[in-house]
Amino acid sequence: MNPTSTRLAIESCLMTTREKPAVHDHDKPANVMGLLLLLALSTFMITTSIVMLGPILVPLAAEMHTSVAAAGQLGTVTALFGGVAAVTAGPVSDRYGRRLTLLSGLFISGVGLLAGALAHSYEWLLFARMLTGLGGAMVTPTCFASVADLVSVERRAHFMAWMTAASGLGAAAGVPLIAWIAAWGGWRTPFWIVCAGVLLIWLLVWLVFPRHVAVSGPAASFMDSMREVSVHRGAFWMLMTVNFMIQTVTWGVIAYLPAYLVHTYPISASATVLPLALMGIGVLTSSLIGGAMANLKNRGLASVCALTMGGLLATGVYVLPVSPWASAAMAAVGVALMMASQPMILTLLVGLAGCARGTATGLFATGNQLGAMGGTGLGGLLLTLGGFPSVGFGCLVVALSAAVMMRRTSLDLPEAAGKSE
Repeated sequence: MNPTSTRLAIESCLMTTREKPAVHDHDKPANVMGLLLLLALSTFMITTSIVMLGPILVPLAAEMHTSVAAAGQLGTVTALFGGVAAVTAGPVSDRYGRRLTLLSGLFISGVGLLAGALAHSYEWLLFARMLTGLGGAMVTPTCFASVADLVSVERRAHFMAWMTAASGLGAAAGVPLIAWIAAWGGWRTPFWIVCAGVLLIWLLVWLVFPRHVAVSGPAASFMDSMREVSVHRGAFWMLMTVNFMIQTVTWGVIAYLPAYLVHTYPISASATVLPLALMGIGVLTSSLIGGAMANLKNRGLASVCALTMGGLLATGVYVLPVSPWASAAMAAVGVALMMASQPMILTLLVGLAGCARGTATGLFATGNQLGAMGGTGLGGLLLTLGGFPSVGFGCLVVALSAAVMMRRTSLDLPEAAGKSE
């Protein structure tokens, strides 16, 4: 699709979205802010449950009588299973409603975490992580779709920014939190605590989440939902590709920064906890940048600049050995700039999807998972071939490619920005 047709597709979707809100104002629940906070907390907890293995790999591997490398594959299985399941979880929420999908996903995640806490073999733990991935695949895209159902078009990008921040914060801040809990109570304790948190959220959703919050229009089959999100296939799939690249760079920084700090500077692994906490601040800041960016007249151009600067800073992390704190600060700002475009991308994907919002957010979640796998996998390959500087330059190439593709979508047109406000 050429830039002109892409532009027209985006403008058309924005006008259509504006004319057909997901939930009529008189149908919206009174305490929308409370529900949005509950959705953000659900996203944070689910993301933490998925990325929690990193700090506990060594003691976990020792007790399961396996290698750290083999234990690390549990995280890959979780991400892979969750990414594949998210493709179908979105249409499920479109067809059967947000509440049922949220409750089911939280329950399955809780069972998976409980099984992980009780596991006494590698095979049992593998099964537990598959359940965790499945449950997470149902929860996260449903939370994003629920935001689109609950808020007006004018405020959608702002709240999508906070939802993406909650997800990113689970990855960035959840890891040092899990490390601290494991140091205090052993590797099983994080499973117990996160399980309790997920089941508490399940109870809150059961008590307060309204049954009538769902997308408008008749229930659609899986293939009908996929056809609906593909009506503007050029714009939709180009935005999906940009999001995949953003996640690849983000995880290229998050996954290898701890090892880089220990390898480059004379510090222990425990001493990296505080510098890594800056990553959480960077992820939270991305919500502020993303919310402001989505309201700019030339938001596409702002996104291109943010992606370019984020890639340059990601490169600087691995090629400019200044100090642990300076490296962590560059990583935090770089990740914030990379993730700043996600709220805008997600808002446009939801608009392009029409009534199949759950399907769009499910595909978005799948892209996130595949990007995480791409970032860790590509980073590991580049690290083997050329050391940490190669990881940095790889991040730069992917970030610049995302910037070029974002520019091609012509999202910076004043007409498109104006109609979304």
